[in-house]
Amino acid sequence: MRECNKIFGIGLNKTGTTSLHAACESIGLRSFHYTKELKERFHKNEESGLRLLSGLEEFKVFSDNPIPQYFKILDQQYPGSLFIYTHREMDSWILSRTKHVERNRQNPNYHGAWLEIETDKWAKEYETHLKSVKDYFKHRDSDILFIDITAGEGFEKLNPFFGLAVPKNLEFPKKNTAKVNNAPNVFRRIYRTLRKRLINLE
Repeated sequence: MRECNKIFGIGLNKTGTTSLHAACESIGLRSFHYTKELKERFHKNEESGLRLLSGLEEFKVFSDNPIPQYFKILDQQYPGSLFIYTHREMDSWILSRTKHVERNRQNPNYHGAWLEIETDKWAKEYETHLKSVKDYFKHRDSDILFIDITAGEGFEKLNPFFGLAVPKNLEFPKKNTAKVNNAPNVFRRIYRTLRKRLINLE
């Protein structure tokens, strides 16, 4: 295993973060995926002047919210760490978020914040976060891995980054996959157009 402090998954939600979490667990890396407890601990540690992960020292890998929003601070507080940017095509990603919101709306027991479909806002978030990550790690290629789990990339890309051999008889986990390819073509065209418009604005 390559020597490192912590490993942070800094891709936005719905980009394969659950699969990344499961994959790391399957090769023996103790991983902490998003829970409400993690967000609360971050806020509590911030208010107390502690490092963000104080109290979670036994975990090696962290992914999903709020990790992407704090990746610069985490890099400063945990020098020598590795970063994994899980990504996917924007139209597929927006459709996945849309399906997530629709499921929340249909769940009478859901009382969270994910109840609005905000495609313009999401598309800008996608572009802004990607640019922020690329700019920040512009001269640190060895510290970050870009991987598209939704497109089939897996251990053959992840394990060399960790300095580990690619497992021969271990299938890369696919969790929470949304069948966005079956979405109506009209929606796919809308999201592609939206993505091009945002790119042209930069």
